Amino acid sequence: MKFYFSIYNRFLLTFFCLISSYILVGQGTSSPYSAFGVGLINNNSQASFASMGNVRIANSDSVLLNYSNPASYCFISTGMPIVNIGVTQRFNKYETSVDYKTKANFTFNNLSMGFRMGKRFGAAFGLLPYSRVGYSIVATEDFQGTPLINRFEGKGGLYSFFIGFAGRLLNARNHVISLGVNGKYLFGKNEAVRILEFDQSLSNYYNSNVSTSLRLRGFSGDVGLLYQARFSDAFAMNLGLTYSIGTNLKAFDDIFSYTFVYIGTDIRVESVIDTVEYVEDVEGRTRLPHILKAGLNFEFKDPDINHKNKYRILLGVDYDYEPWSNYQEVFNDVVSNDGLGDFHRLALGIQYTPHYLYYDKSPNISYFSKVNYRLGFQFAKSSIIAGGQQISQMELNAGFGFPLAIKKSSASINLGVGLGQRGTVNDNLVKESYVGIYFGLSLSPGVNNLWFRKRKYD
Repeated sequence: MKFYFSIYNRFLLTFFCLISSYILVGQGTSSPYSAFGVGLINNNSQASFASMGNVRIANSDSVLLNYSNPASYCFISTGMPIVNIGVTQRFNKYETSVDYKTKANFTFNNLSMGFRMGKRFGAAFGLLPYSRVGYSIVATEDFQGTPLINRFEGKGGLYSFFIGFAGRLLNARNHVISLGVNGKYLFGKNEAVRILEFDQSLSNYYNSNVSTSLRLRGFSGDVGLLYQARFSDAFAMNLGLTYSIGTNLKAFDDIFSYTFVYIGTDIRVESVIDTVEYVEDVEGRTRLPHILKAGLNFEFKDPDINHKNKYRILLGVDYDYEPWSNYQEVFNDVVSNDGLGDFHRLALGIQYTPHYLYYDKSPNISYFSKVNYRLGFQFAKSSIIAGGQQISQMELNAGFGFPLAIKKSSASINLGVGLGQRGTVNDNLVKESYVGIYFGLSLSPGVNNLWFRKRKYD
């Protein structure tokens, strides 16, 4: 009797175990601007693109999984499935006109897998953070000559699990048009607490605590289009477009509010006076807007086969439009949108590879000539309106892609850094400055690799 065992099954099992760990670890931010809407939207993709200013909409690299445009899936190398894992470490500084504080955050950024299906099709699936919430704000005001303290705290965020497919509508020698779709399931929970503390000398006033827990879930989707034109061996152009469908998420809100006093001196403990409100599963909906993104890439290669190094230069530009002014939260026929505005982002990026044939083992070709060197810049008008002004943000990026070629398999380690700023200290606002370190691992075992080889036993 013959027994067949495929390591491919273990590969998928490992992937889903990683997804489970990813959910348990969660995501985080400490930005006060995450208090608006469903939180800070996760517009950063994997490290390979983040190092180029997050230029990715028109990218169709065959050894990178670009889930930002599902039309790219059919460009994945045949027989070379790709697994992406990404994390980010950020060091933040939050400044006001009178004070500042620092905070570090470590977050998982993506976990995904993509593969080619025949000559014209491709598919991918994975789990990504859609938004992040995490803040702790203390504001003090005068009340009857005594300090009145307002504490605002929040945590949570949304995840997006996606499954996508792509196919080539036109597959000519020098012109390729592909169309792709992502089906997405969004889910998560945002928690918020507001505590009002009176001075203990005001014995006629009780402190108050209002806690809310908002659970969201629902379906959405993306449509992507890619056009690739190769004008010669030395020059090619990519045009990419994506459209994310606006959707209504089901919302369930729990509200618990009560009055209390503090007892004790060295260690203060809340003593509840009275429950003001306690309700569960207040049903409503949250409306997410449609999103439009466009990208244009130019690729330049050395066409001379006699040259020692075969360089490759990739130039790209992206534009994102997200009308968050259409965002809505609806409960008991009361509509609010947190005063959000429309998000606009422009990004520029460049990647230079001295010798792009990373399988080349010629002794006169150094390893560092096969490394991808990346640089980018992005500027955005965010959706957040605070202090009567729309908050701006910008980030300068740089990074490296280190290829690893082992027999018929490939892998790459991608490292990037981002220096960014959001907000201002004017008008009693907060300026957020940060250094982000992006790490990505892309694994691409070939079908003849041990991962996928069938073993036969007698």
